[in-house]
Amino acid sequence: MADDLNKEFESLKADVANLRRDLSELAGDVREAGADTSRAAYERARQAERAAERKVEQHPMASLLTSFGVGILAGLILERRS
Repeated sequence: MADDLNKEFESLKADVANLRRDLSELAGDVREAGADTSRAAYERARQAERAAERKVEQHPMASLLTSFGVGILAGLILERRS
Protein backbone atom coordinates (compact mmCIF):
# COMPACT_ATOMS: atom_id res chain seq x y z
CA MET A 1 0.00 0.00 0.00
CA ALA A 2 2.78 2.45 0.85
CA ASP A 3 4.47 1.46 -2.38
CA ASP A 4 1.30 2.30 -4.33
CA LEU A 5 1.04 5.66 -2.56
CA ASN A 6 4.65 6.46 -3.39
CA LYS A 7 4.05 5.57 -7.04
CA GLU A 8 0.92 7.71 -7.14
CA PHE A 9 2.74 10.58 -5.45
CA GLU A 10 5.65 10.36 -7.90
CA SER A 11 3.20 10.23 -10.80
CA LEU A 12 1.40 13.27 -9.41
CA LYS A 13 4.69 15.15 -9.03
CA ALA A 14 5.58 14.36 -12.64
CA ASP A 15 2.15 15.51 -13.83
CA VAL A 16 2.48 18.77 -11.91
CA ALA A 17 5.95 19.35 -13.34
CA ASN A 18 4.61 18.73 -16.86
CA LEU A 19 1.69 21.05 -16.23
CA ARG A 20 4.02 23.75 -14.92
CA ARG A 21 6.22 23.42 -18.02
CA ASP A 22 3.21 23.53 -20.35
CA LEU A 23 1.81 26.61 -18.61
CA SER A 24 5.16 28.32 -18.80
CA GLU A 25 5.38 27.63 -22.53
CA LEU A 26 1.81 28.84 -23.01
CA ALA A 27 2.54 32.06 -21.11
CA GLY A 28 5.59 32.65 -23.30
CA ASP A 29 3.53 32.07 -26.45
CA VAL A 30 0.81 34.45 -25.26
CA ARG A 31 3.42 37.10 -24.36
CA GLU A 32 5.04 36.75 -27.79
CA ALA A 33 1.69 36.95 -29.59
CA GLY A 34 0.80 40.06 -27.58
CA ALA A 35 4.11 41.68 -28.47
CA ASP A 36 3.59 40.87 -32.16
CA THR A 37 0.09 42.33 -32.06
CA SER A 38 1.35 45.43 -30.29
CA ARG A 39 4.10 45.95 -32.84
CA ALA A 40 1.64 45.51 -35.72
CA ALA A 41 -0.82 47.99 -34.18
CA TYR A 42 1.99 50.48 -33.60
CA GLU A 43 3.11 50.16 -37.21
CA ARG A 44 -0.45 50.66 -38.51
CA ALA A 45 -0.81 53.76 -36.33
CA ARG A 46 2.48 55.16 -37.66
CA GLN A 47 1.33 54.54 -41.24
CA ALA A 48 -1.96 56.32 -40.54
CA GLU A 49 -0.05 59.21 -38.99
CA ARG A 50 2.19 59.51 -42.04
CA ALA A 51 -0.82 59.38 -44.37
CA ALA A 52 -2.54 62.12 -42.39
CA GLU A 53 0.60 64.25 -42.49
CA ARG A 54 0.83 63.84 -46.26
CA LYS A 55 -2.83 64.87 -46.67
CA VAL A 56 -2.29 67.96 -44.53
CA GLU A 57 0.81 68.87 -46.51
CA GLN A 58 -1.01 68.36 -49.82
CA HIS A 59 -4.15 70.26 -48.78
CA PRO A 60 -3.29 72.69 -45.97
CA MET A 61 -6.31 74.99 -46.42
CA ALA A 62 -8.80 72.12 -46.48
CA SER A 63 -7.14 70.70 -43.37
CA LEU A 64 -7.38 74.04 -41.60
CA LEU A 65 -11.05 74.50 -42.50
CA THR A 66 -11.87 70.93 -41.49
CA SER A 67 -10.21 71.45 -38.12
CA PHE A 68 -12.09 74.70 -37.66
CA GLY A 69 -15.40 73.00 -38.49
CA VAL A 70 -14.75 70.14 -36.10
CA GLY A 71 -13.90 72.66 -33.39
CA ILE A 72 -17.15 74.55 -33.99
CA LEU A 73 -19.17 71.32 -33.83
CA ALA A 74 -17.42 70.19 -30.66
CA GLY A 75 -18.11 73.58 -29.10
CA LEU A 76 -21.79 73.39 -29.99
CA ILE A 77 -22.13 69.88 -28.61
CA LEU A 78 -20.35 70.78 -25.38
CA GLU A 79 -22.43 73.97 -25.04
CA ARG A 80 -25.66 71.95 -25.23
CA ARG A 81 -24.45 69.63 -22.46
CA SER A 82 -23.94 72.50 -20.05
